[in-house]
Order: sequence, then structure tokens, then C-alpha cells
Amino acid sequence: MKDFIKKIIKFCIPLVIIMFLFVLLTIIIHKPFTSNTKKIESSKVKLNRGNYILNILASKKVEPNSFILGGSRSQVIRADSLTRKTKNKYDFFHFDSSSENIKGIEKKIHYLIEKKYELKQIIIIIDEGLLSGDDNKLPEGFHLITAPYKLTKNIILYKQYLLTFTNPRFLIGSIDYYIFNRYRNYMKRFFKSPGFSEKINPNTGDITYSAEFEIKEDSTKYYNRMRKGGHFIQIEKNQNQFFHKKPLEILNSVIEELKKRDIDYLVVLTPRHKKIGVIKSDLDILKQKNINFIDLSDLGQWNHEEGLWYENSHFRRIKIGKYIEDKIVEEIN
Repeated sequence: MKDFIKKIIKFCIPLVIIMFLFVLLTIIIHKPFTSNTKKIESSKVKLNRGNYILNILASKKVEPNSFILGGSRSQVIRADSLTRKTKNKYDFFHFDSSSENIKGIEKKIHYLIEKKYELKQIIIIIDEGLLSGDDNKLPEGFHLITAPYKLTKNIILYKQYLLTFTNPRFLIGSIDYYIFNRYRNYMKRFFKSPGFSEKINPNTGDITYSAEFEIKEDSTKYYNRMRKGGHFIQIEKNQNQFFHKKPLEILNSVIEELKKRDIDYLVVLTPRHKKIGVIKSDLDILKQKNINFIDLSDLGQWNHEEGLWYENSHFRRIKIGKYIEDKIVEEIN
């Protein structure tokens, strides 16, 4: 028995050493423990950006006094534009995170209060994805190569971080791409297609997604690719958005904290592709709780028009984003 165990150990040790070297080399290539705007824009890897947004905010010499909070869908409502449209009454910063939920927003607000930011206005961008009942589920293909930041909503991000850096395909792809600088088909789960990168405003946290540049370059090619990949398939089309009970309770708790501190806020309900707005019973709950909100979840034909969406989850700034932005300005000015 002892001899058998020794054989297994001898067999495993080289594998462990090889895996360690692969992981070490990948860490050297990607430098996951650093986070800055230039790195995010130039990186070939699909990134989560929570870390660098927090770093940008912490490094600003002039602190913003108003914030946009939400998930990745909130990025088409721009902080620089809201500041301009409110004639500098508010100085907005986009304090969002990929795959956000209401617990993440709660932690961010507590962070801003703890750090004694002047809070003139808080805009909370909401949809059913952000008020989901399952905080432990990430979209398929979600890979995290920046270390989870201290305001992370859930330990699931730490798990995803470890899984990414021990995935053989990611390790091999990193080294392959680094050495030969060639994009190969097997890399697509982890690496951006070459040619387009996100553009980031380091002063406001606003991001213009690479998909926007792809559409402007060749919209037919982009939408054909997205349809072929099933990105516009919507099983639950023509159904209402609905919110889960526990996230609604957390949202109400967040709002009560803002009210207690006399901080102005606005909750904005936003659309989902091929859905027909937030269900009436959930709207009634928000009204009963005296939550200040505007319902922009049903924008009629815009909810169904493919050219106004990157895929079935994210709407574009064209028409939808700008319309929501203008409605926000009407409410807070």
C-alpha cells in the first residue's frame, strides 16, 4: 500500500509543478493584482472591471458628489452626459460593476457614506437581472482575471477567479497568445476578438463597449454573428419582468438609509429585450414603500428592435440610453 501511495505521489508531483509554472507564467503575463485604465483597454482578455472602477474613484483629486449605480447595462447612461445636462449641478461618477446585484449596490453606498463623500444625488439603475433571486449564478462564459475587489457582492467571484486561473485552456491560451500574438478559435471563451477595445473615461468611469465600435464598422456582420450565436433568442419574450422578494427588501433598506441621511436618489426601472415591462404587483410594492422611481421598463417597439440592443440583455445608448438619460434629468433637475 505504501509503495502504491509513493507511486501516486511521484506521478502527481510533476503535474503539480507544471500546473504551478503555468499559473505563475499566466499571472506574470496578466498581472491580475494590478488594475488600471490602460490595462483594461489594452488587454486581450475578457475582464471584470469592479477593481479598477474603485481604484479610479479612490485616486480622484476632486471627489464626485453624485453617483450612478447599477450593473453593466447602466453604462449607456453616461456620467459625463448627466453632469453636462444638469449644468454641473451634480458631478456624476459611474460606480457600476459587471454582473452586479442589489447587495453590491448596498455595499457601494455604505462605502461612500463611510468615506464621507458628499452625496447630492444617487441614481440606481434597476432591472430584473439586478434584483434576481439567485446571487450565486454568473453568466456562462464569465471569466474573472482581476482579483475580486473589497466591495464584491458575493464570494462566488473569488471562486470564479480561482477557476479561471486554473483552467488549462485559459493558461495555454494566455501563453500562446502572448508568444505568437495570434487569435485562435479555441480562445474565444476567454479572449476578446482582435480589432476593437472598450474605451474608458478615467474621470467618470464611463465605458463605451467594444460592440459599439463593431456595429459602427459593420452592423450587418455584427448582428448576423450575434443571431448565429443565439444572442437574440429570448425564451421568455412578451412576459413581464419581475423582482424577487429578498432583493426588493434589500432595495427598500438601501432607500431607507438614503432617506435617513437626506440624500436625494432616483430608482430607474429599465427595459429587457422582448419583455413588456415590470409586472404591476412589483410596481405597487415600490409605490407602497414610497420609493422614488420612474418606470421605463416598457418602451414599446424599442424593447423589440434588434438594432437598439447589443444582444438580448444590453440595450444601446442610441435612442434607449439617451431617452432614459433625458428622463432622469427631468426628474432630478
